[in-house]
Amino acid sequence: MEEKKENDMNFIINLKNEIELDIQKLVYRLDTNGLIKFILVMFENELFNQEYEKNQANLFYKEDISEELSYVLYLKLNHFNKKLNLLKIENIDYIKFVKKNNEILNQLLELLKARSIIREMDIYITKQGYTLSIVNNVISVEHPIKNFQHYYQMGYLRNTLENITIGFNVYDEKEIKFENMSESFNEHLFKLTKIIDYEIKYHRSVKEAIIFRINPQGLAKLHRILTDEHDMRYNQIMSKYLDNIGMNINDKCTKKGNLKWIDLVFFSIVLQYLVTYMNKIIDEKSTSERMKINSKVHLMSNSYKGDFFYTILHDINSEITQKDVQAFLSKFSTNIEKVSGRIDLQFMPIVKAKEFSFILFNTFSMVDLARAYIKNFDIALDDQGKKFENVVLKVLSKHFDNIHSSIKYKDNDNKEGEIDICIIGDKNIYFIECKNNLHPISASTASTNYKNFLKSTEQVEQSENYFNMDRKGFLKKHLKIEIDNIEEYVVHKVVIMSNRNISGLNYKGISFRDIYSLDKLLDDGVLKEYTRVPGESKKLEKKIYMYKNRTDFNEIDFLNYLSEKSIYFEVLNGLAKKIYNEAKYKQYILRESMYAFDLIEPRN
Repeated sequence: MEEKKENDMNFIINLKNEIELDIQKLVYRLDTNGLIKFILVMFENELFNQEYEKNQANLFYKEDISEELSYVLYLKLNHFNKKLNLLKIENIDYIKFVKKNNEILNQLLELLKARSIIREMDIYITKQGYTLSIVNNVISVEHPIKNFQHYYQMGYLRNTLENITIGFNVYDEKEIKFENMSESFNEHLFKLTKIIDYEIKYHRSVKEAIIFRINPQGLAKLHRILTDEHDMRYNQIMSKYLDNIGMNINDKCTKKGNLKWIDLVFFSIVLQYLVTYMNKIIDEKSTSERMKINSKVHLMSNSYKGDFFYTILHDINSEITQKDVQAFLSKFSTNIEKVSGRIDLQFMPIVKAKEFSFILFNTFSMVDLARAYIKNFDIALDDQGKKFENVVLKVLSKHFDNIHSSIKYKDNDNKEGEIDICIIGDKNIYFIECKNNLHPISASTASTNYKNFLKSTEQVEQSENYFNMDRKGFLKKHLKIEIDNIEEYVVHKVVIMSNRNISGLNYKGISFRDIYSLDKLLDDGVLKEYTRVPGESKKLEKKIYMYKNRTDFNEIDFLNYLSEKSIYFEVLNGLAKKIYNEAKYKQYILRESMYAFDLIEPRN
């Protein structure tokens, strides 16, 4: 096994090195200013726009290609030793550059796709226990644990469904009514015309563009107009980052600053209004493709940039200071004159050089702003996981009375252990381990979660073994109770996670589940499955009951949830369809699989 792993690693590393060498050769052939503008336009015109995200597969691909284009920028800047001038980059004839270098750019994009896939394969094999499969020159990876890969990928899909607000209703209905974004936008279009002015400049020249003049004070007022976009982004931040540690969206993001999590919601909505209006004007008023492209990338002086963002953020929250805004801008900026390490433009969409900055407004408006803030400021929300344990305990307490937490022990080998939560049921005992994992956006960020998977497996097995050594003694010592027939009780090992990846997996008698599905089970046990009929905008709704008697929760429903025949996960599995992302390199086809939902035909 170890020999195969070493062979797999060597093969992948050698192939990755070949791909990267080919990428470098192409990158070094391209003009620096032209390549930088190409990358900026790719972000603003291709990756981060509403049309691109309508294709479910693109939701996965966007993260990967964003990282790869940032890698290209890093390569070029490290090789380039002349001074950069953003005004020169702005004035590059993008159309001419693309036509002149069309073949090179197409080759580069295909190589970047191949690098993205093989880079993830490298991480999967070296850090997550996957093995390499090569059949008829098709390269893929597979995990030796049955269904591990399936539920790992299903987790990504469930996260995506939340982002596009389609799927199961996980959240309580809000008391406030949110308007539809498109209806709200049309209603407030007049306000935007007073806030944002524009003119066409340099018509029929290589510099032709629609130039926008934005009143940031007027723009900031739009955060008071609540839409369903607020609702979606509120839910994203709460469910992904705050609910699981008992934090409030009105809490400050950091102890030292004044910016609050709710401010990020409002700020992202302001940006959404801005780009929706600007893109509408660009689409309607552009007289050429060159004008359209030139109008997408916005240049600001650094002095005005500070005032612009301060005006918006201070209007959202009057406690926000200039110092807060400078810290925010610093963490969200990529200084292309001082590149010393990895670049990630999707999380740092302000591109700075000397006294000017490109503001990637489309990217800024569509990125997960809370995730970017946590990453850029290196925030640890729940270092020890204790806050998450309390959240799980609160959810379980809705229907379980005989519940205990934080049981510390030493086993017969003098090895310390802890049972996060223990539930005594009807001839069942549940040992529950809580893991507040990251929400992975790539194979790299998922590696820590895989370590937690292995660790939690050992922890619950250790707890079961300790309990079985002396069941009555365990109850008396740790729970202060006695159960005469405790030897007849069935032990259920459970891991509850804060993210959805691998949730649904049953491995070594351990049920791996997530807090969202658990909360849904114990809240009302009703899933709402949505489908759409071709040619119709109306959604069809079908209720699916997780309770055996449809109305009341009983322990048998919890046992079903933990089983391999869980109603919740059978419904999800029935909705999902497997799709493939492929890239060709030399004689090989690099293939990765993912899941999408078929939301066209109604299901019987």
